Amino acid sequence: MANTEITNLFHKVIKYPLITEKVITEIESKNKVSFIVEKNASKSLINHAISNYFDVEILSINTSNTSKGLKKAIVTFKKTEQATEVAVTLGVI
Repeated sequence: MANTEITNLFHKVIKYPLITEKVITEIESKNKVSFIVEKNASKSLINHAISNYFDVEILSINTSNTSKGLKKAIVTFKKTEQATEVAVTLGVI
């Protein structure tokens, strides 16, 4: 996939990273980053968008709906420190 296609897919699927005190703790201790994603995005589409955009390996993705009606994806990365790298790239930490 070309870089512009990867970038477009990422921005179409991922709305923004979720930034809370709990999320920052999970980045550092559990190798997880949370995102708010499009309501109709599947786990495989989220995986594809994030893994290609950041060139990382994903171990698992858990999704849930928030009380505000948004869809949250909690992404666990395979390799240690990948969550930190992604968070730094996004400007979260």
